[in-house]
Amino acid sequence: MPIVKEKCNELFYLNKGKRPHWVQESEWPVRNNKPCKYIDRKRDGDKVEFRFLDTESDQYIYVTQYY
Repeated sequence: MPIVKEKCNELFYLNKGKRPHWVQESEWPVRNNKPCKYIDRKRDGDKVEFRFLDTESDQYIYVTQYY
């Protein structure tokens, strides 16, 4: 496995190996210099909502993008 891919897998938690497929540019939320856990995404028409988890506060963070 390439070194860059290994480091990304160490830093970014991927739910069951699934990565967010961004509609626009990447907006991965970061809290206290750590990437939040990617949980899933939900699409409703042109709206796509990405759900992440801040592991320190156990709060969900939502990122909304549009096609």
